Amino acid sequence: MTASKRSLSTFMIPVWMTHAHPVYDLEVRRRTDNSALRMMRLGCVPAILAGATLALTLILGITFFGQIQYSLSWYSFTSLLAVMLGWTIATLMLLQVGAGALVNILVIAQMAPTISGEIELQSWRLLRTTTLTLRGIIFAKFAAALRQIRGPLLGLLILRAASMITILVFSANVLLRDIFYGMDSSAWRRFWQEALWLPPLIAYVSCTIFYVSQPFVQLILNGAIGMLASVYSSTRAQAIAAALVGRLAVWVAAIIIHVGVGLGLIYLHSQWAEAPYASFDAYKNMPTPSDFAQMWVLCLLIAGYALSTLIAQLGMIAAALGLSVRRARQLGV
Repeated sequence: MTASKRSLSTFMIPVWMTHAHPVYDLEVRRRTDNSALRMMRLGCVPAILAGATLALTLILGITFFGQIQYSLSWYSFTSLLAVMLGWTIATLMLLQVGAGALVNILVIAQMAPTISGEIELQSWRLLRTTTLTLRGIIFAKFAAALRQIRGPLLGLLILRAASMITILVFSANVLLRDIFYGMDSSAWRRFWQEALWLPPLIAYVSCTIFYVSQPFVQLILNGAIGMLASVYSSTRAQAIAAALVGRLAVWVAAIIIHVGVGLGLIYLHSQWAEAPYASFDAYKNMPTPSDFAQMWVLCLLIAGYALSTLIAQLGMIAAALGLSVRRARQLGV
């Protein structure tokens, strides 16, 4: 039974992610002895939780005492709840942005010296003379460097889980107060029989998948950028600088693409939704779509955009790691 469990574990986990691989084992032991990294792993989660607790206490306290002057009827209570949930979501989002930026720098600082350090110390050629495969060496160093970011990743996941729960409660509050509360029996029948719930559900699930996956995807993406800079640099300092610049360039390009594509899709949807008054001649002869059709198209656009962005991120990771292996092969033995 023990042997079967061990074989199943070996099948599911690549060798370069275990201590059976000598490069992975050496990199993990080398980083474990670093006291600064050990303090970072142990202190990251308490620091994030303390910062989140302090920020939420201050903001929610100010919001509550600012709104308590109004009469506490049922509607005012639900309005106060919505305001406090909104401020909680905004605070958690800002904390995630700040903590995520710090984690990005940590990942790059861990990943950039992996190959460039070997080149700088002139030990890369010696490492390549071993019987280990090049892909195994690259991915073992990659996995060992990412292993050190477990503490910061856990902190980000706690913030992400807290914000996700808050968003769900906020959405339920808005739906119950502003939509479901005013629906009569005929509206409820139409809501279920005509599947009016399906388009928003598709968009919501797609956005949830994208939102929940981002801590892991961003961690691996930053690591891939750091590894790519590492194999193209001859010193550790050059690799760290190149990785930081590359990450900034990717961030700026992503903002430009998201803004451009988002505004373009919104404009095209608005033109189609008001076809007789559209500025495009191709739309003017089209009938005005129904509200249900507009909702379907809008929700599918949101879902498709979220999932396509996730697929594009995974493609960037695969491309960066593939280029890293190809460049490492050109470094010679």
